[in-house]
Amino acid sequence: MNQQTAIQLLLAHLRRGHCTGRELQHALRVGQPRIAQLVKTAGSAITRFGAARSSRYGTARLPNPNPRPLPLYCVEAQDAATLRLVGEVVALAPAPNGDVLVRWEDGGSSGELLHEGFPCFLADMTPQGFLGRTFAHQNPLLQLPPDVSRWSSDNVFHALSNAGHDMSGAWIVGEAAAEKWLAARHAGEDAAAPLGGPAVPQRGRAAAFEKLATQTMNGAPPGSSAGGEQPKFLCRVKTVPSASTAAGTSGVRAVIVKFSPPRETSAGTRWADLLCAEHLAQTVLAEAGLPAARTRLVRGATRTFLEVERFDRIGAFGRRPFVSFKALAMARDGDIGDTWFGLAQAFRDAGFVGEKTVAQTRLLAAFAAQIHNTDTHPGNIALQPVEAAELSLLGDAPRLELAPAYDMLPMRYRPSPQDGVTMDNSPAAPPPPSPSLLPAWDEAAQLAARFRERLLADETISPKFRALWK
Repeated sequence: MNQQTAIQLLLAHLRRGHCTGRELQHALRVGQPRIAQLVKTAGSAITRFGAARSSRYGTARLPNPNPRPLPLYCVEAQDAATLRLVGEVVALAPAPNGDVLVRWEDGGSSGELLHEGFPCFLADMTPQGFLGRTFAHQNPLLQLPPDVSRWSSDNVFHALSNAGHDMSGAWIVGEAAAEKWLAARHAGEDAAAPLGGPAVPQRGRAAAFEKLATQTMNGAPPGSSAGGEQPKFLCRVKTVPSASTAAGTSGVRAVIVKFSPPRETSAGTRWADLLCAEHLAQTVLAEAGLPAARTRLVRGATRTFLEVERFDRIGAFGRRPFVSFKALAMARDGDIGDTWFGLAQAFRDAGFVGEKTVAQTRLLAAFAAQIHNTDTHPGNIALQPVEAAELSLLGDAPRLELAPAYDMLPMRYRPSPQDGVTMDNSPAAPPPPSPSLLPAWDEAAQLAARFRERLLADETISPKFRALWK
């Protein structure tokens, strides 16, 4: 068997999955020295990983037609951020959902980790939810399936590595996406036009939000993808400089803006009430010392807007990584059916979080139950690295803490997802305590009472909705 034929047989075997050197010897019926020679000759077509005698061999399946590792970049966690190359991602054969090897090296931290399927630290970048459904339409040259919920891992890597320069979190995968980020960063040197388009001036943003909402509902959402089904768009807001503005900062904040349908409709009135309620809930949590995303209400001519400051962004360009409970649970054992508190306990037992995070999660869960938030799925709560070193998410057991709470509102009262009109109008009676949440129930009840008092006193909320809370 000549050299070229032997290499082709070796690659054909590895396309069925990564394996040990002994397995390769058995498959090709040659000795270890011959395998070592073939691997060396094949060069970058073969990826070797693992320690010494436990080494394994595989071949990349992406990108096509010349499979190779994808460079992994991280956006720095500071306002005037730049891009750092920190490692590589190797999507291993077989396609389309094989294992993924991640290698990293940055500032003295290095290592490699094999992920069974899609890496959890990248999972929350996946286009999803209201804006994610339009991702394929916004990028027709990628020829992606229109339904993002049915994408394979290869589809996701294709999307991220070509058009994933402004996704959730701090990571960028692939050279093409990195080039787009650098081009946008260069164009926004004056912080007047950061990623996602020109920053909206704080004064007069109600009119700007009305225009962006109309564009979004017409099928042309600006910005990048974020999870959830509530209509929203992403933008940056240029704040008004003040004496307290820190020197060297851009005065730009990245936000997710949720919006109601026109308030003249019953659904519009209800969603406007819910967005006001969300603002009140987030404010109560922040005042109690719990991590909570900062929100601002903006009342436009026809719609109500809730501006939610993104905890994965710092100023105009900086970013912070995060991982949702859902992504971390999927990576551990695939079980996302547990409660927020149950998952927090599991993460503590695995060494990811401490007792403080478990206690905070239990209090958030108890508060959510008492304000009738029925949408407490594991994608609606997240963790961030304790230290500023972004690479802590790449390790086997990163040290994490609770990210600011978001999407905290009485979702029991939202209009029906089926028809957008039918809605619950029964009184918001306090629910019975949950046994697992009992230690935090009384404290959560005090916060819920504060929320209720403010809701009843807020005259921008409709009388009909306030009556439910009396």
